[in-house]
Amino acid sequence: MEKADIVLVTHGHSDHCDVGKIEMIRKPETIIMTSNDCSSRLSGEIVLMSPGDRKGVYGFSIIAVESYNIKRFRALGVPYHPKNTQVGLCARVLINISLPNQVFYCHAIS
Repeated sequence: MEKADIVLVTHGHSDHCDVGKIEMIRKPETIIMTSNDCSSRLSGEIVLMSPGDRKGVYGFSIIAVESYNIKRFRALGVPYHPKNTQVGLCARVLINISLPNQVFYCHAIS
């Protein structure tokens, strides 16, 4: 299996920030872009992303947006995904993806 150049992780819940699975798909130079609550469990080249951040990497523009729940709660008043704890990460391709040696995969780890 080819290893990832970039890994995007939205937040620290184990179904998103699964350190074992991330280690399986990364290589030493893989860039991991993530929110603060996941970054402390990961190693390597970590790029912290907060809502409003825009960063360019390997021909992609990665944009972080606010991400939270207002309808799903662990308990009364305690959401599963509270404000200011995670990000949505959007990737925009800035290079010509028709080049024969460029392969793009998108996979959610869960």
